[in-house]
Amino acid sequence: MSLALHLSADALADLRALDTPLQEQILDELEHLLSAPESIPASLPEWGIIHAFAREVGGELYLVAMTLHLGATGELLTVLGVRLLPA
Repeated sequence: MSLALHLSADALADLRALDTPLQEQILDELEHLLSAPESIPASLPEWGIIHAFAREVGGELYLVAMTLHLGATGELLTVLGVRLLPA
């Protein structure tokens, strides 16, 4: 089964605030999650799904946390927010 992706208005605003190379890395990570749904972390009570990863862009290390929601039918992955964590 393939997943569809939806970016919430908050997630879009979060992405727009980042430099383009980092935006591309985040979108690449989302493509990976869509192609390998088994790699989507389990939902945490009270938190939802938190997917964190690290990327090096332009010689700098970025720690990224995305808040996700997997629809009840398991066919739609919604990105609720994107945050940078202190490295």
